[in-house]
Amino acid sequence: MTTLMRFTIGFASLFLLLNCQTTERISMKEIFLNGSERFVDDTIFFTNCRVVKLELTENSALKRLSKVVLLEDKIYILDKAQKSVFLFDSLGHYVKRIGKRGMGPGEYLDIYDVAIDYDKSLLAFLCNKSIFYYDYSGEFIKKEDLPIDAVELAIENGYKHLALFGEDQQGYDILTVSPENKKSFKQIPSGRIPVKHLTSCFRFSSGNKIYFVQLFENQLFEVDSENCKPLLRFNLGKYALPEEMLNKEWEVDDFSIEYRKHNYIFAIGNLTAANDYFFFASNQPGVFAYKKTIEQLTVNTIINREYNFHFSNIGYQISDNNKIIFSIAEGQLSGLLDMRDNKPEYLTQKARSLLATEEEPNPILFIYDVK
Repeated sequence: MTTLMRFTIGFASLFLLLNCQTTERISMKEIFLNGSERFVDDTIFFTNCRVVKLELTENSALKRLSKVVLLEDKIYILDKAQKSVFLFDSLGHYVKRIGKRGMGPGEYLDIYDVAIDYDKSLLAFLCNKSIFYYDYSGEFIKKEDLPIDAVELAIENGYKHLALFGEDQQGYDILTVSPENKKSFKQIPSGRIPVKHLTSCFRFSSGNKIYFVQLFENQLFEVDSENCKPLLRFNLGKYALPEEMLNKEWEVDDFSIEYRKHNYIFAIGNLTAANDYFFFASNQPGVFAYKKTIEQLTVNTIINREYNFHFSNIGYQISDNNKIIFSIAEGQLSGLLDMRDNKPEYLTQKARSLLATEEEPNPILFIYDVK
């Protein structure tokens, strides 16, 4: 008998205490979650599944799949554990590691995020109060200083949108910097934050339009060079963090016990903005799908029948061509390899072929077109 396998590409978390902030709730359309988590075939939402096994070489071993960027025939992988960006071709063959860590010209100390400047056809690394620009082949172009430290970056029409967190927020979630850094302005007042939750999710989407999701408040905004337009507030029903938890200051341990007891959701992110859908993940298992035409929000475990794999979270990605990415990496990959070695009968033939290697492979990407 084949055993169904469920993969959670987790929201790794670190908690630090922060004073509770309160702001007036922004007026926007409220969307209610329709039912509990359901198990659905990938063909309900997606088509044209492409499986990419990232090549493992002496120079391309990945430690943490932090973000995936699909661009033309290239795949860029941000690995925050190694503070590096790896370039693979569309088939998963390793090409090179982009940039160099250090203190010299053109060198960086850390990478927080990767974005695409489509107008200038450049790859942008968000580093310590600066942006490092590279061409699509990975050659260094220039460094640009920023007025503030930020944790995420999105670029449209030359405007750089910087997601803020912690001490740099100053009451706002986004600082937008105009082309050539001529001016900057703050956007989206910070929501209520009962504890400071640093999570591996990303709050910006990307593509022809940029969207931003607000932690704890579960709110979605459209971001442009003029303003941030409030779009939707997702009401997650019994999974939503209660008002009494949002409106008080929590010790980290107490907050953790309470949200785990009730399976509350307090962080949404990794937003995929497709033509007809918004997909996002959270701190709990489940792929949230909002269908725009019927204004319906569901939470799903996605089943790939060919490999008999279950996907219950979304990878961290940039793609402007109506695609979505799921990945098998780290703990999930180790569990599969253990099954391959000890209980191979639980794997389909396709799964066994995919995992046929003597050593632990690099992450495996499942790239779909969204219907």
